[in-house]
Formats: sequence, C-alpha cells, structure tokens
Amino acid sequence: MQKGMLGQMGASGLAEIVEINVLQQILLSFSKATGLRASIVDAQGELLVMPKGKEAYCDFCRLVRQSSKGIFKCRRSYARSGIEASKYGKPYIFRCHAGLIVWAAPLLIDEKYAGAIVCGQVLMWEPEDFFWEEIEDMTRGLDLDVRQLIEYAKNLEVLSAERVQAAADLLFVVANYVMKTGVITLQQRRAISEQQAQLGEEIQARKVLEEALKRIDTLSARGYSLQKEEDLVCRVRKGDKNGAFRVLNEILSEILQHFSGNTNEVKARILELLVIISRAAVEGGAMVKTLLSLNSQYV
Repeated sequence: MQKGMLGQMGASGLAEIVEINVLQQILLSFSKATGLRASIVDAQGELLVMPKGKEAYCDFCRLVRQSSKGIFKCRRSYARSGIEASKYGKPYIFRCHAGLIVWAAPLLIDEKYAGAIVCGQVLMWEPEDFFWEEIEDMTRGLDLDVRQLIEYAKNLEVLSAERVQAAADLLFVVANYVMKTGVITLQQRRAISEQQAQLGEEIQARKVLEEALKRIDTLSARGYSLQKEEDLVCRVRKGDKNGAFRVLNEILSEILQHFSGNTNEVKARILELLVIISRAAVEGGAMVKTLLSLNSQYV
C-alpha cells in the first residue's frame, strides 16, 4: 500500500471496487481467527461494512453510542485514526475517546483515503480504581449510566502489547489484500469501459460510413443527388418556376455528365424526372389533364 493521503473518497468509493459480501467474508474470517471485532469505516468514521452475524460494537461501546454525542465522538475517533494511519502507511494504535484500545489499518485507492479497517474495543491492562475514575471523566457529558458502563468495562478483554501489535499487523495485511483485490477489479472495469467506448466509436464510425456509401450508391444509380431531387420537388409544389428550372438544369447537367454517351440511360433518367415533376405539380394544384397533354407532347 502506498503511503500518503492525497485526497478522500466518498463512502461508496470502496464499495465500487470491492463487493460488500467479499468484505464481509474477509472481516468474518479475521474475527474468527483472532476472536476480535473488526469492521470497515469510511473516511468520516461512519460504519460501512461489518461481518454478517457479528455485532460491530461491544456492550460498552453500544452504551456509549446511545447518545448523539457519543456517536459523534466515536466517528471522530475512527476518522482521525484512519487519517493518521494513511499518513504513515501502517496500522495506527490509539485510545478512543471513551478509553478503549483500538487500532486502524488504512484503505487507500489511487493514493486517496477511502476508509479504514478498525479493530479492538479492548484493554491493555487490568483495570483498577483509577481506571474507573478515568472512564467517568472521559465520558462525562454523554448522559450515561456510569455504573452500568463500568460493569460492561469489567467484561472487556485484556490483551498484551505483543498481541495488540500482532493483531494490528495482521489487520494491515488484510487491508493490503483488500486494496490489491480492489485495484485489480478497478483496473479490469476501466479496461472494459475503455473497450466499450472504443466499440461505440467504431459502431458510430461504421454507421457514418454506411450512410456515405448509401449516398454514393444512390448517386451512382440516378446520376444526380437525392437532395437535388427533393429540392426540385419542393420548388415545383410551391410554384417556384425560376428555382425549379435552375435545379432541373443542374440535375440534367449531372445526368448528361454521368451517363455521357449512353443515350438510353439518359432517356430513362429523364423519364423518371418527368414522372417525379408531374406528381409534384399535381400535389401543388396542377390539373392532371393538362399535365397528361403536356407529357404526351414530349414523351
């Protein structure tokens, strides 16, 4: 995992590259192997993923989190620990706002802090009278039942410094595995996305080419462009005599040029034009009998 924290990702950043059920299975395996709680929090310290069938918090923490102030302080502790871990690129062991020992392993995506795997909710020493007083001081203002909190604290697991460090190191290995898997998945998705984009461009280019070929085929068969034919029809319908003559002359010029020396083909194209012009004239209001009389004079 690379050191440094160049920016932060949203809560969905991690979920976008690693499937949630995979993360849940990893956390569950870690918890079974160590007997410790582990969960994933986002950059703001909000719980993001926890193993199925496992409580994310011990009784002590659940009591602390019954108040909005307690939840806020828990999030802030996790957020700060994850940021510190991301700065140094190694697990960060700390004491939370309520006095418990927790450690965090950073999750970085493209050198951006996405969150952390947190573990702990334990003690590193046997509690004494001074510790109970310390807990009461640290949780003052949270409106808690201090006696109940102390009872829960008596049930917390006590780990040696060596075991805490070993668990933190293992957590860091797990975090690296998660990120390595996620980066590979992200690279694969990016490659697929690029291939799809290239395929889309190729399809679009092929459509443009096919349209161009159709226009060429139409021009080859008629000897003049379809656009000019449509322009001629439009002008005849509107009674634009001068405009119609101008377009007709352009079409006849193209036909003579395209079928130069082929009298039969020229006649066929002119007959087609005659039919097209006659239909347009009728649609424009001309008398059918008059058109038939004129056509008979020139056909």
